[in-house]
Order: sequence, then structure tokens, then C-alpha cells
Amino acid sequence: MNNVHNFVPKLTLNKHFLSDVMNQTAPCLSLAFVEMQKEKVGFIIMRPDQEIEPQVVVNGFRFGSALYGLNKSCAIQLSFDFYGDETYHSLVNPSNPVARQVLTHMVENDKYLFIVLNPSQRAFTFLSDPKQKDLCGLKENIETTKTIMTPDRDYQLMLAAFRQNPEPPGKMLDWVCHDELNYLDLGENNTRVISPS
Repeated sequence: MNNVHNFVPKLTLNKHFLSDVMNQTAPCLSLAFVEMQKEKVGFIIMRPDQEIEPQVVVNGFRFGSALYGLNKSCAIQLSFDFYGDETYHSLVNPSNPVARQVLTHMVENDKYLFIVLNPSQRAFTFLSDPKQKDLCGLKENIETTKTIMTPDRDYQLMLAAFRQNPEPPGKMLDWVCHDELNYLDLGENNTRVISPS
């Protein structure tokens, strides 16, 4: 994906989710919904522990996904390869209700928003382009993941194994703020409007 946006419309996010993500230790990643131009969109927010420079961000990144582990107990590997710079990975448990809802919504609507929030608090936003087909991996596996029940014990074992040998090599992002379904609530009393720059 190379369509970095210096300006996107105002975004409506769950204020509790946003606050909790900001209080997590970087590097981390989380999934939720955002409302943009009256449309609910699945989004991924990434907080690296080191600044990703604007000259890197402007080149975009390659977004990939794959199943990691055994067929009946697996995780979804999300990878973000910033051209000419670092690759970042996160493992998400497909049995998790938050992950399942957000990833399914992204695939069904062929759309997502990706936000990189640097340690300096400077944010960069990427809006997906269906022509780039960067959700192909998720689309191929989404029906499989709907039937997978990965116990937390298995997920933790896979996470430990992947941390020791990420493929392709890269930095791990802790998957955070995934245990509260109310983080997905974009009702008026639970939201905050932000204007990314």
C-alpha cells in the first residue's frame, strides 16, 4: 500500500479504546472500528517503539497475512513491511470476538484504515485501495478462521515460538486491547472525534 494520506476526514473512535491503546507499552497493535464519513470501517492502529520517519512512510508498505500454526489451532499473522525499512508482525487469535468481527468486516467491505502512531505522537494514516488487493490473504482464510477455536494456551505457545523466529524477520508488535467487546461500540456516548493530520 502506498496511498499515505496526510489528511483524512474526521474519525469517530471509541474513546475508551483510544485511551487504553495510548496507555499500552509500545511496540503494539490493536484492532477496532472507526466511523469515517458516516461509514463504519475496520481499522488497525500500530504504535512502534521507534519513530518511523516520514520519508519511509511516504513510500508505503506491504500488508500481508497468513495462518500460523496447526489447522485446528492457529493464529493470524499480520505483517507490515515498510519499503526500505522495518517489517513488523503481530499474531492475532482468530477465536477472539473483537478480532473476528473487525477482520470479517474488513474483508466483507474490502476496506480498512491503518494508522501508525509514532512515539512523537505524529500519526500517519493509510486508507486501503481495493485495486491493490492487499486483503487477499485474509480473504482466502477468513472462512477457515471462523470455525477455528484456538485456546489461549495454544495461542501463547504459538506467540512464544513466533517471537523466537519471526518469518520473515522483523519486529513483534504486542496485540493489545482485544478483550473488551464494548471497544467496538461507536454509540454517541462512547466516542471521540479526532482530526488526523
